Amino acid sequence: MEIAYVQAKLPMEAPARPISISSPSLSSISSDDSGDDEGLRDPHLVTLHFVTDPGQGSVFKQTIKPLVQGHDPAFKLFNVAERSRTNTGACNASIENRVPALAVMIFMQYTDDDGKDDTRIVHAQAIFDCRPWKLHHSSSISGNRILCEPNLQDFYWLDPEMPLWAVRHVHYGNEHLRFMLYSTSENWTDMVRFYNLLLSRKAEYEREGFCYFLVHTKNGTDIQLAIKEVPPRNSVKPLNSAFLQFKVREIGRLVPLLPNACSPLSSQRWQTTDPSGNVTLLLVSRKAHTGSGHTSTGISPSTGNLRTFPTRRTRTEQLRAVNSKHMHARENVTPSIGTRMPTPL
Repeated sequence: MEIAYVQAKLPMEAPARPISISSPSLSSISSDDSGDDEGLRDPHLVTLHFVTDPGQGSVFKQTIKPLVQGHDPAFKLFNVAERSRTNTGACNASIENRVPALAVMIFMQYTDDDGKDDTRIVHAQAIFDCRPWKLHHSSSISGNRILCEPNLQDFYWLDPEMPLWAVRHVHYGNEHLRFMLYSTSENWTDMVRFYNLLLSRKAEYEREGFCYFLVHTKNGTDIQLAIKEVPPRNSVKPLNSAFLQFKVREIGRLVPLLPNACSPLSSQRWQTTDPSGNVTLLLVSRKAHTGSGHTSTGISPSTGNLRTFPTRRTRTEQLRAVNSKHMHARENVTPSIGTRMPTPL
């Protein structure tokens, strides 16, 4: 894949038209169900959490709503919170050699059930022609593959710390909502292994430099997590305003298998980083969830701050804390003085 960077043209803003996409059921089926097929029935196994500057949360939600409402009308796959202070750590590096680590891609049919041309994909691509969307780059496909006109290989963005967005034409089969992580060749094998571990399944499809995991499927729509290798001259930039969260069955067995430190955000949520340095949130789904499904995320609903804990503890100390926590939970006794326990939200 060659990435060609071009200057975006921003015409006068036109009202965004909502897109209708066949939507999977939003019923809450626990990801603790045994079996891979059972796990695919949970539509919220993987969620994406955005943190905006103060006062920008509702604006950001309205901006992405026309693109995501077909998949997520209640904003449970896409959570939006605000930080307490304006982000001053924006990247100043040129975009020519740095690719945001995450992209959101929406794959849509170009014909409806009656075989007639469907204008949804045209309307979706027209949204990116309006402010505040900006063209980030265009991808050219090598080889003799010919793309139809609607299948433009363009990626758009709103902010250097936010994911890329794109709309694509799917020629047959299900429509897809895809969370795509970019990786360098040096991290490729470790990235695939890391997400294989979190999702407890192998990649649904894999070729050189690309793979995807099937996260959820229902009523002709898939949710996918993909990993794509960037060209050698490009690097990947982890984002500090967007984080993927994964439901996991049990944290105690997972911690010693993770490549980087894992710290508690609450009694139910933990934070680690993947091999590329992307902040990754882990939700322990075995416990009862007491808060609302889209605000209790490990990010404070009032401030939008990602609560971080010291990461200097050794792996032995992490395991001791995790095992101590589960032992006390089973015995239903009060922890002894001096036991380090996760701080609740």
